[in-house]
Amino acid sequence: MTGLQFLDSGFFWEAHEVIEPVWLALDVGTPQRQLAQAVIQLANAELKRCMDRPNAVRRLCDQVSLLLTAIPEPVLDAAGLERKELEARIAALRAWSNLQSL
Repeated sequence: MTGLQFLDSGFFWEAHEVIEPVWLALDVGTPQRQLAQAVIQLANAELKRCMDRPNAVRRLCDQVSLLLTAIPEPVLDAAGLERKELEARIAALRAWSNLQSL
């Protein structure tokens, strides 16, 4: 998925822009749509980190975590994503935002 490649390469705005049309095309309430939204919000959290906005990072991490709880493993597998990797990325963003708030 190109959006994930952008995300992994540090092109957070571009990741959001590529994934958003996919999210809009998916059926409301499906785990696939929730996953797309989670990845969009993760890209947004990464962008907010670059902009030095720790409160926004924390808020977005909360949203991503909540979305991920409802996504079954087969949906993650089909997208080539691993829950542990996503959770580690969220944890790193949270740690950064907590350090900025000290």
